Amino acid sequence: MNKLSQANKILVTNLMHIGDIVFITPFLHVLRKHAPHADITILVDKKTQDIVQHNPNINNIITIDKKGKDDNLKALWLIAAKLRTHSFDLTINLHPNERCSFLAAFSGAKQKVGVSAPLFRWLFGETYPFRLKEKDVLVVDAYLDILHQMGITDLAHNGVEKFLSPKEITFAKEFYAANEVGENDKLIGLNVGGSWATKLWTTEGWAALADHYLKQGIKPVFFGGPMDIPMVEEILAKMQGTPILATGRTSLLQLAALISRCNVFVSGDSGPMHIASTQKVPIVAIYGPSDWSKFPPFTDKKQIITAGLNCQPCNKHVCEHHSCMKQIDVKVMIEAVNRLLGNSFISKNRFI
Repeated sequence: MNKLSQANKILVTNLMHIGDIVFITPFLHVLRKHAPHADITILVDKKTQDIVQHNPNINNIITIDKKGKDDNLKALWLIAAKLRTHSFDLTINLHPNERCSFLAAFSGAKQKVGVSAPLFRWLFGETYPFRLKEKDVLVVDAYLDILHQMGITDLAHNGVEKFLSPKEITFAKEFYAANEVGENDKLIGLNVGGSWATKLWTTEGWAALADHYLKQGIKPVFFGGPMDIPMVEEILAKMQGTPILATGRTSLLQLAALISRCNVFVSGDSGPMHIASTQKVPIVAIYGPSDWSKFPPFTDKKQIITAGLNCQPCNKHVCEHHSCMKQIDVKVMIEAVNRLLGNSFISKNRFI
């Protein structure tokens, strides 16, 4: 008998970034399959809650403002106290981050399992190794392995998922209609931003890529958050044509709906790239300092672009030469996009 069979109220905790929350959606699918009648609550950072909105595999969402008002020990104690009022039967912690481990440890659940920072392991009934650092283990599989270590053997799932409501679908239709996108128009989604400066491709490259497809009668759409607006403005200044702009104009829910209409999505390693995976959109992914072997787009319809330098992946946020991104040529990008536009895609990572 596994731990899920006797748990009526389950708390899942993960306070990491957009991509991480996308990557746990297969976990949530399997969890629901093996606990069909349980009341499942997820604790996430408020900036990522849109990723799990409308997800049928959970019942409730609790958020914290981890980089804002809740970024202190007193606030964390108050959140833990709030969690204890729910009387959870089981808490499953999905990340060994100290803040996440603390809240799981003091959630008041009858059973507390999962991964944990060393400081809080003694408060858990069972802790498991987080296998992400092992060779050939993808982040999706590292999360699913937590269920496997809990005794679940059927880990079949539907891939990464982001569910849309009619409201977001209507928003996307109206947005594209306002930008004169017809039913038969092809769209190339472009996401220029990234959480590290070292993940960014050149503005010259983005401008040349967008102009190329404008000349081909294919409409480029620039995505991203408000923080990406200055870079997009710099790209626009270097372009000859006029693309569609969605940068800084959407929520994560609306972003997913807009991406779902794209024929191909081009991006560096970022949250929007992983959102594109949930919408089953073919992806050209540009990797510089981050590890494409651990955090690739979770789809077969992908082309992974990397300069293939000996220093990659370095995971550095600062670099003096930034060669891994500067050496990626726009012609290589065009070739990769064209492969996906022609429905000829690869089933595993490809380094071009």
